[in-house]
Amino acid sequence: MDKQTLHNHRAMELEIQQLSELIDMIDNRIHTVKTTRMTLTPKGGGFSNDSLSSSIARLESLRTLYNEKWDLLIDTRAEIELSIGNLEPQERLLIRYRYIDGLDWKDVSKRLNYSYRHTTRLHGEILKKLSKK
Repeated sequence: MDKQTLHNHRAMELEIQQLSELIDMIDNRIHTVKTTRMTLTPKGGGFSNDSLSSSIARLESLRTLYNEKWDLLIDTRAEIELSIGNLEPQERLLIRYRYIDGLDWKDVSKRLNYSYRHTTRLHGEILKKLSKK
């Protein structure tokens, strides 16, 4: 586990949430298109079954792409959690405060009741520990 992966954690969480919302939106559109196709009468205007089928296929393709991205992000998040889980409790807190909660070093130091200098030194030691695993 490296520092950059930890830094990316908060952005990954937001992207996971965004992808989940996009997948839900696509599912709703697919449902709407399928419902339209079922209620469409042969005389009923503008849409043919072929264009509706094509729309569904494109939406399902996009949903598959979003699901694949979502899966990769979830896997990376699980790797981060496994790496953090192997740390000592105070070390886990430091890493969580900094990278998961996004606190600055001053606030991390305050919450842990450590000096700023001790907090940043400990951080360096933790990163070395994580990079070895």
